[in-house]
Amino acid sequence: MKKKGQFYLLTTIIIVGLIFSCAAVINYSKGRNVINFDYLKEDSEVYFSGPYGEFVLSNSTTPIIFIAGGSGMAPIWSMLQHMVENKIERKTVYFFGALTQADIFYKKRLQSLSDDFDWFDFVPSLSNEEKNSNWSGERGLVTDVLKRLIPDTSK
Repeated sequence: MKKKGQFYLLTTIIIVGLIFSCAAVINYSKGRNVINFDYLKEDSEVYFSGPYGEFVLSNSTTPIIFIAGGSGMAPIWSMLQHMVENKIERKTVYFFGALTQADIFYKKRLQSLSDDFDWFDFVPSLSNEEKNSNWSGERGLVTDVLKRLIPDTSK
């Protein structure tokens, strides 16, 4: 049975001088996933497998600290949606690392979650944003920001 935070692989073989395999990670949420396979030709074989992964939301009341960057957001976004849909109000802080503002996925959606739910805080951190930009949030590596804001993660 698929749990939020797990993923599927969609793989195909493409011949462009050499044979290689291309995989796409699908993170199922609310029955909608859009994957661009414009490079596929009609009648291409595609292999679907999964679910994979044990990165799932535990049945606990312990506070959650999520840390991710880039595409690492996929399973976390899925779990956050699950928490909202199922009214799970477990204290959660999500530290997301990106290079620049343009690299923050779902920025408005995550900020809305943070504004709408007392149990959720979104802390994006930019490691390569221009110093004179309009960014007023955290700067530096996401792990350094975590250490500064929550020095003892055991509590």
